[in-house]
Amino acid sequence: MDTFSYHKENIARLAVDTMLYSENFHELLSEELDSAFGGKKINEHMLFAYHSTAYSTFMAFKLYYLQNSELSHSEFEHFIECFERFNREFLSSRSTSHSMQHTFLYYGELVTAFNELANLLHLKHFELPK
Repeated sequence: MDTFSYHKENIARLAVDTMLYSENFHELLSEELDSAFGGKKINEHMLFAYHSTAYSTFMAFKLYYLQNSELSHSEFEHFIECFERFNREFLSSRSTSHSMQHTFLYYGELVTAFNELANLLHLKHFELPK
């Protein structure tokens, strides 16, 4: 097994887990937006639990990537940039009680970046939000 294949197997799980928790996080944000006019509140604890878990998994992904030069492909860099932008926008919007419009936009970019990485790692794609 070549070095890239070995690292590919290890980092693929971290990438998928990052996206699974990000997807759950995004779904809760979408529920909040959908229910804004109905007065229903989402579970803030679950929202931040998904966010925290996605961020922690992402940081493990990023550290693994940075420690293994064999993974040097632009798809990894793009995924990292998109997750960091998505994360920053959510935290900024939430802390200032601003619209989540850009957070949703950046989530779509994150999905696209993951799907590009998925092509390299031979992983199943995530669906873009509607």
